[in-house]
Amino acid sequence: MAELKINPRLCKRCGWCGEFCPKKVFGPEGEIIDIEACFKCGLCQLLCPEGAIRLGEQPQEHQRIIQSSNLLRQITKKDSKFGLGWSIQRSSLKPGSYFISGNGACVRGALDAGCQFYAGYPITPASEIMSDIAKKFWQTSRGVFIQMEDEIGSMGAVIGASKAGAKSMTATSGPGFSLMQENIGYAAMTNTPCVIINVQRAGPSTGQATRPAFGDMMQAIWGCHGDSPKIVLAPTNAQECYDLTIRAFNLAEMYLTPVIILTDETIAHLRERIKISGEARVFKRAVPVFGDGHELTVTGSTHYPDGLRAASDPKAQQDLLDRLKEKMEKIVRHPIIDINCHPKNEVVIISCGFTARGVAKAVYNLRLDKKIGTIVIKMLWPFPFKEIEAAIHHQTKVLVPEMNQGQLIHLIREVRHDAIALNQTDGLPIEPKTIQNAVKDCLKRGLRQ
Repeated sequence: MAELKINPRLCKRCGWCGEFCPKKVFGPEGEIIDIEACFKCGLCQLLCPEGAIRLGEQPQEHQRIIQSSNLLRQITKKDSKFGLGWSIQRSSLKPGSYFISGNGACVRGALDAGCQFYAGYPITPASEIMSDIAKKFWQTSRGVFIQMEDEIGSMGAVIGASKAGAKSMTATSGPGFSLMQENIGYAAMTNTPCVIINVQRAGPSTGQATRPAFGDMMQAIWGCHGDSPKIVLAPTNAQECYDLTIRAFNLAEMYLTPVIILTDETIAHLRERIKISGEARVFKRAVPVFGDGHELTVTGSTHYPDGLRAASDPKAQQDLLDRLKEKMEKIVRHPIIDINCHPKNEVVIISCGFTARGVAKAVYNLRLDKKIGTIVIKMLWPFPFKEIEAAIHHQTKVLVPEMNQGQLIHLIREVRHDAIALNQTDGLPIEPKTIQNAVKDCLKRGLRQ
């Protein structure tokens, strides 16, 4: 039996030990449920961000894996170029408060997360991300920047750089995002971590390049053919642009999957105060060391776990899709969502992106805190169905304001079929007054329909 101990003072019950344990020794909150299955691989001890797990003496082959890069303690003391696990990275800015735009905050978040490669093509309203990160790479000599011929090439370059071990990203808007879809699906299929920022604008087609919208949500989640999992995040302000960009890189590296960040023109260009602590906790995936003797096989075709093609094997196809689905099932255990509801609320407003700020102002103006609850969804996929269903189970009315013709509400109606849509597609943010009027109308209607 393995000598496995967890320090209860250090353990935060994040559940990562359970997610990555190959023998399912741990439960969803880090509790030990099957100690006899443990074969001392050391992954739990290696990946625990708090250093709460201790193992007894490990087999020699397992010790070599860990000691080869001095991972266990180096990753918590200094940056480890090739190490696996968590480390503390110093910020590109000194600790303090900064007046910065959403696009600028995304750049700072990417740099603090350890971004080493950017490939892109200019497009309004995302071009500032491209120009700013190019300047920062040139000033620090810590990254590689390439302006590609189009967004198809940009996404391909990002995938190639990621496969070489670099933390990679790109940024675009609606038309360019459409061109990236095939390669985003390829990244999901080949377990390639990368970050894509989509600064949304009014569409379709060229649309209004300088006006905001939130019409790309469905495309971000389901835009690729086949069942291809992607993580989709949606910040509401510049501070969250910074924080969620770091989170996006961590999620991409941990789960080996593309992560999409949905902002819009208003968030991108709105300057506001953000706080930077001076350091960021970042995750770095393992990078194969040259000379280990492992041959890398990568293909977009259906393949076995070792990467070899299995273009006509039904079981291989099923197993592959099950593995991709399992990623989302792990991620959804840690939703990014703000819930401010009470069973006695008469109306609950569910929103995401910049619209959430109009909701907050509307609720403040109405002075009806006891009657109105709010939910702000910051991880749109995998979608937090359970959390939302539990939060709105007792509420009389559910209102969903969106800057599109109704995309988020399709997901909400899976748990509340009578949710009320408030859609605006004129290329302008939804004003608090519009939301206030909709709330008053809901209160007048009385009981649930």
